[in-house]
Amino acid sequence: MKKKRAAALHPDYSQELSRLSKVTGQILGIEKMIRARRYCPEIVQQIRAATSALKALELSIVKGHMAACIKTSAKQDSSTNFDKKLKELFELIKN
Repeated sequence: MKKKRAAALHPDYSQELSRLSKVTGQILGIEKMIRARRYCPEIVQQIRAATSALKALELSIVKGHMAACIKTSAKQDSSTNFDKKLKELFELIKN
């Protein structure tokens, strides 16, 4: 029963799969560049592009978490559970 409730609370991030596929392609491209012994700054530039794409994905997931999970917890959960959610959020932001 908990799984049904958890599934209902968690946002659908399927729209982010295209972004994730792009990042996967970037990572595979970096691997090819390394195997081909491409110029170092070109490799670093691609690594930074992939890192930036992952950070954008992370931000989107965190925003979704705040808009859905934190908001729902604030309305429905006990203050103890809500405090746990806030602590998780702070840890995500801190790291």
